[in-house]
Amino acid sequence: MFETVYLYLLTASFLFALGFAVIFIRKSIIAILIGTELLLNAASITFMTFNRFVVGKDDGQVFPLFIIMVAAAEAAVVLANCYRDWE
Repeated sequence: MFETVYLYLLTASFLFALGFAVIFIRKSIIAILIGTELLLNAASITFMTFNRFVVGKDDGQVFPLFIIMVAAAEAAVVLANCYRDWE
């Protein structure tokens, strides 16, 4: 398989740019939440890429795990606020 740092960073930068564009173009709170999730996923990919290719170990999944936990908590808070405002 053709694995290089550039492919992973290109994917992460594409996700980051897409999330940034979604946040500033869309007005819906759900779309902004999805854009934020894309930004956090891009950061996760970047963390894992540098840990694998620079450090040389595969134990860099701890940072993306925390990012996923923060993203889930953020989604729960935003959706709870939307539900509260809806009723």
